[in-house]
Amino acid sequence: MFNNRFEVVYENLLSVTPPVFTASNVVVYKQRQDVVVNSGSAIMAKVQIYDIRGRLLVEKDNINASEVKLNAGLTNQVLIVKITSDQGATVTKKAVN
Repeated sequence: MFNNRFEVVYENLLSVTPPVFTASNVVVYKQRQDVVVNSGSAIMAKVQIYDIRGRLLVEKDNINASEVKLNAGLTNQVLIVKITSDQGATVTKKAVN
């Protein structure tokens, strides 16, 4: 009999780090009449779009995706986009509509 023929070796499994939600990972741009918010691989929970005066123009809850398109109107203006991740982290970006 060969009792030492095979050896079972347990190694650490590959770890998966959760996606980082930072301002550099979030991209906001205009596509036709829509404002597109892309958070890379992080999941967004809520997006709010404000005008430069601080008035809420558009709000979308329960997104559960990494990209969303919102119609912020046809007026050419500076927008402030507040993005909240599913973990509660918040990022604010500026965009021109």
